[in-house]
Amino acid sequence: SYYKYIPVGMNECVVNRICWIFEKEFDGYLSKKYEQPDFDYSIMKSNVGYSKVVFNSIRDIFNRYIEDMDNYKKKSKTQRENFEWAEKYHMFAENFKIECEKACSNESELCDIVLDLCYQTTKAKQFAWDVCGDKILDNLLKNANNIIHVPVRVESNGDFEYCGEQFEMREVIIGGNEDDCIE
Repeated sequence: SYYKYIPVGMNECVVNRICWIFEKEFDGYLSKKYEQPDFDYSIMKSNVGYSKVVFNSIRDIFNRYIEDMDNYKKKSKTQRENFEWAEKYHMFAENFKIECEKACSNESELCDIVLDLCYQTTKAKQFAWDVCGDKILDNLLKNANNIIHVPVRVESNGDFEYCGEQFEMREVIIGGNEDDCIE
């Protein structure tokens, strides 16, 4: 019935051939356009080895974290609890951090395990930052030779403008003197 009453023809006329070329060229264009490139989380790692036993114990803690977070989100939606979310979450995350530190006392090893757990899937990357955020930042700094780039406000002729102010990017060495700006 669809083909019988279709308002346009599907024969090989010039217009249809041109349309088919365009359709073929743009097939999947939107899905390709919005694809996110894979993030290489190895820049955050300490690059140390770890045992399967320790990995499994941290994985169990991580799975319990995900389950507890899901239960908490469901509960808070239904009961509309009145409490300070940030304070409650901080205590929640701190308990899991303590458990992870008991299971693995080496912070470099713990950091690599947690990153492998969180960044190989799309689940709970916040867990990695809650458990070993300081070590991740140390690793990022180490991999960048302790140099960061920060915007500094200037009077005129900056690299970019934000809210009517001029800024330029400067390199700053972290870990030395506070006045260690590279001009």
